[in-house]
Amino acid sequence: MVRKNTELPTGSEAILVVDDVEDMAKMAVTILSRLGYTVTSTSDPKEAKAILEEKGDLFHLLLTDLVMPEVDGLELAAFARANCQCIKILAVSGYSEQLNDARFSNLFDGVVTKPYRRAKLASTLRHTLDGD
Repeated sequence: MVRKNTELPTGSEAILVVDDVEDMAKMAVTILSRLGYTVTSTSDPKEAKAILEEKGDLFHLLLTDLVMPEVDGLELAAFARANCQCIKILAVSGYSEQLNDARFSNLFDGVVTKPYRRAKLASTLRHTLDGD
């Protein structure tokens, strides 16, 4: 739902945020919560897999960093695709070479590059959820 041009697009969907840098995860949670989304967050990609395995169908979107220890964003996205019927997946990355991985276009519905601004995150997220 987009309001006036001066306002950011909002929503009420459930989002799982995964970023091993806790400050980045906290920032995303703050932005998305203020925009009306229901947000669950973890800095541990292994925990994210457990969350998706247990209640993945409750989430509308997975917002995941690409570069993380042990389980990277590509592996987490592949897991989400295999286990969650309708989830949309957005990558967050500051490393453009990660975006050239051949698996990227099959796993992700979009990307937000770091550092991102609130308006860019809000609009990219809304477009992804709406299927634009």
